[in-house]
Amino acid sequence: MIGGGLIACLAGGRRFPLRILLAPLAILGGYALGPRAAPLVHLSPQYASHLAAGVAGTCALIWPPCVLFLAFGALGGLAGGELSGQQEYWIGFIPGFLLAGVLALVIARIVAVAVSSVLGALMLVGGLLRVVSITRLAPLVDGALALWVGLAGCMAIVAMAFQFRFNPSEDESGRAQRKADKLKQKELKVEDKAREKRFKQYGAKGS
Repeated sequence: MIGGGLIACLAGGRRFPLRILLAPLAILGGYALGPRAAPLVHLSPQYASHLAAGVAGTCALIWPPCVLFLAFGALGGLAGGELSGQQEYWIGFIPGFLLAGVLALVIARIVAVAVSSVLGALMLVGGLLRVVSITRLAPLVDGALALWVGLAGCMAIVAMAFQFRFNPSEDESGRAQRKADKLKQKELKVEDKAREKRFKQYGAKGS
């Protein structure tokens, strides 16, 4: 847990670690939400749970933003449906689902870093608690629970700051690389023009 927590805190917002982190959460979410979706797909709650868990886990492994879209969309849809009332539930659910899902895609980088940092901090603190519980400091586990919760919160904040500052996403790295390539090409063109100008001056002096 300590090793996994460190990886999640330091690089959990990147695509491959994010897939590993989101897959179990997506599977659990699918099991939890499957029975509620069972009437819509005309399946028993048990089969609907297995189907939802499989689809959610597969989406997390293939394309993590899809899970963020579905998770935030489901929350937004449920909120919209509750506000619309039972009679017009779907009228509120569909717009809420789409709006919240699209918003999640827009801020996918922020959500990925936040989720990975919080999960990493919880895993790290959980591992430390387990280590402390088998030492002479075991009374600290039960006597200072608020301290450990505060420690996890501080770790999550530090992890988010670290990832945003020192661990850019693949898209950000690609944009930075393309920008550097364009700048290099521009410098090469300037050097070529300066070289051609010098050659012309040398030719004029020789003639």
